[in-house]
Amino acid sequence: MEEESSKPGFIMPIVWIVLAGVFCTLSCAGVGFAGMGSETAGVNAAWYASFPFCFFASAALGGIIFHFAIPRASPVRIAGPLGCGCLGGILGIGMVVTFFAAIWPSL
Repeated sequence: MEEESSKPGFIMPIVWIVLAGVFCTLSCAGVGFAGMGSETAGVNAAWYASFPFCFFASAALGGIIFHFAIPRASPVRIAGPLGCGCLGGILGIGMVVTFFAAIWPSL
């Protein structure tokens, strides 16, 4: 007889970590390539890349936290990282806007 494990699998956190790695790398590379041409293009690319970067980084962190916080499979383990990602993306856009609107001009 096979004994059913009470511990959930690591598939969901691994998926979020892989997605975060891919999208964070692509976001940073896009900002770097855009910034090579002109400073304005780099600033605009940073505005556009802030949401995907912060979304996937926060979702990966949320996926890891919810994996260990909720022992059994539930919808919260799927919706939690999505909520963390949305919140992180919104906060990331806010930080980038604050930086480029308030701090960057005075440098």
